[in-house]
Amino acid sequence: IEPPHFHFISKVFHPNVWKNGEICLDVNKKEKYSPALDMEARVDNLVILLQDANCLSPANGDAASLWNNKIAFKNEVQKFYRSLGVCYSKGCSVITYLFLKVN
Repeated sequence: IEPPHFHFISKVFHPNVWKNGEICLDVNKKEKYSPALDMEARVDNLVILLQDANCLSPANGDAASLWNNKIAFKNEVQKFYRSLGVCYSKGCSVITYLFLKVN
Protein backbone atom coordinates (compact mmCIF):
# COMPACT_ATOMS: atom_id res chain seq x y z
CA ILE A 1 0.00 0.00 0.00
CA GLU A 2 1.29 3.42 -0.96
CA PRO A 3 1.26 6.11 1.74
CA PRO A 4 -0.78 9.25 1.12
CA HIS A 5 1.45 11.97 -0.31
CA PHE A 6 1.55 15.16 1.77
CA HIS A 7 3.07 18.38 0.49
CA PHE A 8 2.49 22.10 0.79
CA ILE A 9 1.16 23.91 -2.25
CA SER A 10 1.96 27.25 -0.62
CA LYS A 11 5.50 28.48 0.03
CA VAL A 12 6.78 27.52 3.50
CA PHE A 13 9.90 28.68 5.34
CA HIS A 14 10.71 25.80 7.67
CA PRO A 15 13.76 23.58 8.26
CA ASN A 16 11.91 20.41 7.23
CA VAL A 17 10.06 21.67 4.16
CA TRP A 18 11.79 21.71 0.78
CA LYS A 19 11.38 24.77 -1.43
CA ASN A 20 8.98 22.79 -3.66
CA GLY A 21 6.67 22.09 -0.68
CA GLU A 22 7.78 18.51 -0.07
CA ILE A 23 7.82 17.64 3.62
CA CYS A 24 10.84 15.90 5.13
CA LEU A 25 9.02 13.56 7.52
CA ASP A 26 9.79 9.86 8.03
CA VAL A 27 6.14 8.74 8.09
CA ASN A 28 5.81 10.12 4.55
CA LYS A 29 8.38 7.64 3.26
CA LYS A 30 7.12 4.40 1.72
CA GLU A 31 9.43 2.21 3.82
CA LYS A 32 8.20 3.86 7.06
CA TYR A 33 4.51 3.87 6.16
CA SER A 34 2.00 1.91 8.19
CA PRO A 35 -1.72 1.73 7.30
CA ALA A 36 -2.32 1.74 11.07
CA LEU A 37 -1.44 5.44 11.04
CA ASP A 38 -4.74 7.10 10.23
CA MET A 39 -5.03 10.55 8.66
CA GLU A 40 -5.46 12.25 12.04
CA ALA A 41 -2.20 10.74 13.32
CA ARG A 42 -0.39 11.80 10.14
CA VAL A 43 -1.62 15.39 10.48
CA ASP A 44 -0.63 15.34 14.17
CA ASN A 45 2.89 14.25 13.12
CA LEU A 46 3.03 17.16 10.68
CA VAL A 47 1.91 19.67 13.32
CA ILE A 48 4.55 18.36 15.73
CA LEU A 49 7.21 18.70 13.02
CA LEU A 50 6.17 22.28 12.27
CA GLN A 51 6.45 23.13 15.97
CA ASP A 52 9.63 21.19 16.70
CA ALA A 53 11.85 20.98 13.62
CA ASN A 54 14.48 18.32 13.06
CA CYS A 55 17.46 20.53 12.24
CA LEU A 56 19.86 17.58 12.12
CA SER A 57 18.38 16.55 8.77
CA PRO A 58 17.08 19.76 7.21
CA ALA A 59 15.43 20.23 3.86
CA ASN A 60 16.00 23.99 4.15
CA GLY A 61 19.44 24.77 5.55
CA ASP A 62 18.76 28.50 5.81
CA ALA A 63 15.74 27.92 8.03
CA ALA A 64 17.59 25.28 10.07
CA SER A 65 20.50 27.61 10.77
CA LEU A 66 18.10 30.18 12.27
CA TRP A 67 15.70 27.79 14.07
CA ASN A 68 17.33 27.97 17.52
CA ASN A 69 17.49 31.76 17.44
CA LYS A 70 13.77 32.50 17.68
CA ILE A 71 14.12 36.25 17.09
CA ALA A 72 16.26 35.80 13.96
CA PHE A 73 13.96 33.00 12.74
CA LYS A 74 10.83 35.12 13.28
CA ASN A 75 12.42 38.07 11.44
CA GLU A 76 13.31 35.84 8.49
CA VAL A 77 9.81 34.33 8.42
CA GLN A 78 8.31 37.83 8.35
CA LYS A 79 10.65 38.85 5.52
CA PHE A 80 9.90 35.62 3.61
CA TYR A 81 6.11 36.02 3.76
CA ARG A 82 6.20 39.76 3.09
CA SER A 83 8.18 39.00 -0.07
CA LEU A 84 5.26 36.78 -1.13
CA GLY A 85 2.76 39.56 -0.41
CA VAL A 86 1.33 37.75 2.61
CA CYS A 87 0.25 39.83 5.58
CA TYR A 88 2.33 39.22 8.71
CA SER A 89 1.13 41.14 11.76
CA LYS A 90 -0.71 40.53 15.03
CA GLY A 91 -4.03 40.40 13.18
CA CYS A 92 -2.85 38.12 10.39
CA SER A 93 -1.51 34.62 10.92
CA VAL A 94 0.78 32.90 8.42
CA ILE A 95 -1.02 29.66 9.28
CA THR A 96 -4.04 30.97 7.36
CA TYR A 97 -1.80 31.02 4.30
CA LEU A 98 -0.52 27.44 4.46
CA PHE A 99 -2.19 24.99 2.11
CA LEU A 100 -1.51 21.29 2.36
CA LYS A 101 -2.32 18.84 -0.42
CA VAL A 102 -2.85 15.13 0.19
CA ASN A 103 -2.88 12.76 -2.79
